[in-house]
Amino acid sequence: MADTTALKDTTKEIKRVSDKPIDNLPDIAKERRGLSICIISRGTMPTIWVQHMVERVTKLIPSGTYWNYIFAIGSPETTGEHYAALRNKCVKEALKRGSKWILFVDDDVFIPDFTVQKMLRHAQKGMKVITGIYYKKNENVEPVVFQRLGDGPYFEFPINSVFEVEGSGAGCMWIDLEIFKKFDEAGLPYFKQDWVMQLDEAGKNLVRVEIGEDHWLYYQAKKLGFQPYCDSSIMCDHYDVRSGIMYPTDEEVSRVRGEDFRSSNQYKDLIKVFEEHKKPSVVFVSPTSVPFAGNSLKEKALGGSETALIHIAKGLADTCNVAVFCQCTKPGIYDGVLYMNANTMDIMDSLIIDNLIMYRGTYFPYVVGLKKKFKPKKFIFWTQDYPMYHGFDNTFPQVAESFDSLICVSNDHKQALINRYPLTVDERKVFVIENGVDLELYKDKDKTPKKMNQFYYSSTPFRGLEVLIELFPKIKEKVPDATLKVCSSLIVYGDPNGDKQYEELYKKCKATDGVEYISSLKQADLAKVAQESYLMLYPSIFAETNCISVEESQTAGTPVVCNDLGAIKETVHKGCGVIVPGNPKQKEWQSKYVDEVVKICEDKKLWDALHEECLKQNFDWKLSVEKWKQLITPFTGEQSTKAEKS
Repeated sequence: MADTTALKDTTKEIKRVSDKPIDNLPDIAKERRGLSICIISRGTMPTIWVQHMVERVTKLIPSGTYWNYIFAIGSPETTGEHYAALRNKCVKEALKRGSKWILFVDDDVFIPDFTVQKMLRHAQKGMKVITGIYYKKNENVEPVVFQRLGDGPYFEFPINSVFEVEGSGAGCMWIDLEIFKKFDEAGLPYFKQDWVMQLDEAGKNLVRVEIGEDHWLYYQAKKLGFQPYCDSSIMCDHYDVRSGIMYPTDEEVSRVRGEDFRSSNQYKDLIKVFEEHKKPSVVFVSPTSVPFAGNSLKEKALGGSETALIHIAKGLADTCNVAVFCQCTKPGIYDGVLYMNANTMDIMDSLIIDNLIMYRGTYFPYVVGLKKKFKPKKFIFWTQDYPMYHGFDNTFPQVAESFDSLICVSNDHKQALINRYPLTVDERKVFVIENGVDLELYKDKDKTPKKMNQFYYSSTPFRGLEVLIELFPKIKEKVPDATLKVCSSLIVYGDPNGDKQYEELYKKCKATDGVEYISSLKQADLAKVAQESYLMLYPSIFAETNCISVEESQTAGTPVVCNDLGAIKETVHKGCGVIVPGNPKQKEWQSKYVDEVVKICEDKKLWDALHEECLKQNFDWKLSVEKWKQLITPFTGEQSTKAEKS
């Protein structure tokens, strides 16, 4: 925990804390852990800003995160110090304290409550420099973010997305302190004020651009190999102390949050339906970092968890009023479901919520707060993750009793949750509702000819691709016409940086005889690959709670060859493939796996039997939707009015 008593609305007390030396650091601090929140202030901090930081932002820093404050007081006008000097002092102090990351926050920038959680997620994926979005303090709509330095503001930046940038302001900027080692090696100052950059366009037309200390950091970091990113879901307010006005303008906020959609007749008609409350209401809250909307399955490759939410919401819409609040890329109504940004849940203030469903995520305290605010008749936690993953142990035990029901996606998943928290989880509250498959995409499975000995892999790279690429040449030695389509990347997570760590693996795929590296595909395109392939190969080193990929393979009539880790042994139905027990990283297991693949390829009758059994399976999403309908609170006929709710 950090000492928040230092945040006073007086320069004197702030300086005293800033100058206080930190001696006798514990060993754990010397190991470069935790976060330094560095406040840049001209002097007196606005009271409302102090309250925002103390009462909202820092209270939602995930437990188990070490953090501390560093204050830098001054400005060219008040102390004669440039902001570069102030930021350099902060970096040096953070390094001295043994911090791993630094979050710069200017005292006129109101960062969103969940900024630290989101930044931590990006940092744990390997991003070193990340910024939020804020605007200049004037009526002109000018975001302080730049796709390319020298080209002006990035006006049409992707909404609720993470993307590469060349520059931004430093009022909400997260940095991995590791990058400053490279600055030191290059003899560069961390921040430099009023420097001049020369843009070289293929050796022609040098353009001189005078810019400040923030762009210096971004520019040099990128040159040193650290790509800066912007998360536009971290939408900040920029406060003008003299006028008391927050920027950007209300119109721009509406655009970014999708609130302009709220003026449409389509939106008003649907809200009227919610108000009339002639059907039970179901509201999903998805605080994950993956951006999506109700139309995403048709437009891009998407992860299994987001796929599940879209299908379940769509399936419930025929008998319920359904809304999804997520990191929404395009607010709107899709298949009768309202999709909006999570930060616009105020539209539900006057409505009765029969079922409030928290979907995945680790923001348990936040959603418990939603329960208190909206008072749903049933509060449900739907998880797609095993409980040993990051975030569960920190917060879940504290709030488990708040949920009326806990939804797992396999029996193995359910048992893992109960085993992990035997004294916390009431087994009577835990239900299993499996994921499913869009059967419409596989309607031609009987007409699609199989390509003999064409295999495919369709999971993310860290779940077993490295093992498979090692094994495939051994398979091809015995099955010379064998080919492998690799449909894998981290695009499904909306993570532009993630695939960089797997570039060598992708290169190895492309260089391996018989392998075609395709990257992730939209589900309609993946269905075609699944239907034409002979086998799905999945030597999984990742514990699946329920694997949509193997359900899709079976639906396509394509047998699966896998191992028995997690719930995959449950998801691959009997007679629909071969499960090789054991650890895919062990040589003995790998030898058995290769033998099983070769055996199926050499025995047509065996393949035919597996193929026919696959075709008998029914993973229709409708089955899952029916289980949801049995679980949710039935319709009561109450009118939804603010007066009745209060």
